[in-house]
Amino acid sequence: MSGEALTEDTVLEQGLTKLKELLGEAWSVRLEDDHNASQPGLPMMEPDKLLQIGTPDNSFGRLLVEVELNPQPSRFRDRLLPKVQLMRRLQGGAQASAMVISPWISPQTADLLDTWGINYLDLTGTVALRMDRPGLIIRLTGDKQDPRPRAQQRGLSGPRAGGLVRALTDVQPPYRVQDLAEATGVSQSYVSRLLDSLEEQGLLRRRLRKVEFVDWEALLRSRAEQAPLLRINSYQGYLAPNGTAAVLAGVPKMSGAQIETIAVTGAAAAAAVAPLAVGGQLMLYTSSVNLAKVFGLLPVDKAPDVILLRSKDPAPLRERRTVNSVPHVALSQLVLDCLSGPGRLPAAGEAVLDTMRGHENEWRLKNLDALDPVQP
Repeated sequence: MSGEALTEDTVLEQGLTKLKELLGEAWSVRLEDDHNASQPGLPMMEPDKLLQIGTPDNSFGRLLVEVELNPQPSRFRDRLLPKVQLMRRLQGGAQASAMVISPWISPQTADLLDTWGINYLDLTGTVALRMDRPGLIIRLTGDKQDPRPRAQQRGLSGPRAGGLVRALTDVQPPYRVQDLAEATGVSQSYVSRLLDSLEEQGLLRRRLRKVEFVDWEALLRSRAEQAPLLRINSYQGYLAPNGTAAVLAGVPKMSGAQIETIAVTGAAAAAAVAPLAVGGQLMLYTSSVNLAKVFGLLPVDKAPDVILLRSKDPAPLRERRTVNSVPHVALSQLVLDCLSGPGRLPAAGEAVLDTMRGHENEWRLKNLDALDPVQP
């Protein structure tokens, strides 16, 4: 990836150059100047770009191009996907498609674009391109980690950022820097710098020094991409001799002080929110109780059915929910854990997000005072 400061124009130019190199000199790759005039029946979509790809025998096809410096699935779902769906309807079901070009596309974002049938290319070499006319299939994998310098990245991997992401998600705006600092136990200078960065990325908006809008879904995705569940927490896998159901059934029988340090996350918690989210190990945060000893769990290195997590900060245990007398993590924490977790957990996270979108007024708190207090 080039070391120059990236703009939409430079990303587009470098992306098209990579595509030309992949296809070879006999193919043509060019942007159309007036794509609405040359594509009858298409909706007026200026200032979007239409890319024409031509074969050596002079047949060609078109792709709607979307350039994103920091791609967020929510933006594609809300802005690009409706355009593609409209194009397909107007063309009588033809597989009109689009291509996202970006400096880097995370594996999670790539999976969603695959689901929507949207092509993509990033400057690290990740490519997914399928066209029916002309017949064309390219699939390559580039970097799985964002190679850009820290200054260009979003800076959401640390515990302070994690606590702030949770607060911005769990509480409806508006709020000020000093209010967020008090609610999260983070310095005002740190909160101000991070809000500046998030605003530049379009993840929130401010007016008169107050945060007035938060794209909470995109914010959670950004945090999940930078803070993998099993990297930011210490953990140990176990086998439950009496089954994972017995472990869950035993939690409500523990003392109140013990239960305060426990929270279920992962697949079991996701299934309680979105029944379609099934499978996976039983995951529990525990900050002080030795659950392995309490339930006679056997430590294993492979194929565990229980994973006990210990977080470096108390954020995962804040705003817990109670489900069948068992404490579960807050929905925002559940999404973070699932999207950044192993195996099928990202799919479970998507199911939880689907539920959260339709019930935002039920799970988002009205003000920061309603947050669990930060312990000194």
